[in-house]
Amino acid sequence: MTSSHLPQQLALLSVSGLLPCPFCGMAKLARVTRLPPEGEPEPVCIQCETCGATGPTATTHDHLSALWDIRANTGRPA
Repeated sequence: MTSSHLPQQLALLSVSGLLPCPFCGMAKLARVTRLPPEGEPEPVCIQCETCGATGPTATTHDHLSALWDIRANTGRPA
């Protein structure tokens, strides 16, 4: 079985310090990371643990956080 056919796992790690979800207003957020069978963990997105909304994808955890905060900064009341 080649590495491209091996199952990949996702890990959810709670994060704090980000703006709340722009959809439900909750601040219970997780960083979703792909754990390939070989190689380094890869960032996927920020996900709201309350409503399931996800932010854009990025290649670093810092970039994920920055994109979430830009996305969440819509001016709508929380």
